[in-house]
Amino acid sequence: NKEFFMKWYTPEHVVEAFKKGELTRHQVRMNRNTARRCGYPEREKCFDDALKIIDELRKTEAEKE
Repeated sequence: NKEFFMKWYTPEHVVEAFKKGELTRHQVRMNRNTARRCGYPEREKCFDDALKIIDELRKTEAEKE
């Protein structure tokens, strides 16, 4: 699904989509792994950086509870 894969161009775009509920962490991870497998290191890094931000957000949310 190339359209899905290329919809987000920066980690910030990915994180915003995650916050809006348009994308799950699992989907971000799948996109990262697809980029890795297909040989797109810049896309892999984009999704990898987004995962780090998402994990930090989730950690902060868990600490608030």
